Amino acid sequence: MIKLYGSLSPNVQKIIIALAELGLDHEFISINVHRGDNFSPEILKLNPLGKIPILIDTNGPGQEPITIFESGAILIYLSETYGGLLPVDRRARTQVIQWLMFQMSSVGPMWGQFNHFVRYAAEDVYGVERFTTTARKIYDQIDERLGVSPYLGGDEYSIADVATFPWVRVESKLFGDKYPAMRMNWEGHPNIARWCAEIERRPAVQKALIQIDALPSNRGTGSAEEEDRLTGRGAFALTLN
Repeated sequence: MIKLYGSLSPNVQKIIIALAELGLDHEFISINVHRGDNFSPEILKLNPLGKIPILIDTNGPGQEPITIFESGAILIYLSETYGGLLPVDRRARTQVIQWLMFQMSSVGPMWGQFNHFVRYAAEDVYGVERFTTTARKIYDQIDERLGVSPYLGGDEYSIADVATFPWVRVESKLFGDKYPAMRMNWEGHPNIARWCAEIERRPAVQKALIQIDALPSNRGTGSAEEEDRLTGRGAFALTLN
């Protein structure tokens, strides 16, 4: 009934976790962005932006199939359609959605830029410093929020937590050995540590992490040309002229 096109990306992981939390089975179709699978005619027909995740619910509204891209939109759709992870009360719902948007606008994009510059452009001192500073600010903001609220969106676990947790976990695995502030259990961010431990104990999350940890990274599997296309370099670079 549900198909999920994705990879090991944190933005895909959040959907896997949400599906597990809502008790929804799905078929996973692996997309290797390093080899350009996301630019295939099939994927571009589903998402003209050429991005994953993409979710197809074959039993959508009116019993008609529906295709959704952008992970935040997918999370909202799943919660509204199948019930759960999103409060009905308007005030509580607004809190959850604004923290979901924080993940979409800050956590993902800014930590993603940090990842890129540290791993692929470390010689760019300005870029590394800029996004290291931004990444640390976001960690501090998350810890501050979790110091006054059990969960990001309020008193209850929600799609705001589902969206953010995979990013914290992935960054910890990638960079925790080198950067203590990025660890899930760093003593300097006690509220993040408490929150991560609580989420990891959830049965649905444990189930989802088994699937996630079995996914291949695919990093380094693309040709030089395919990697240039993915990152917009070389022959694929564009200008604003």
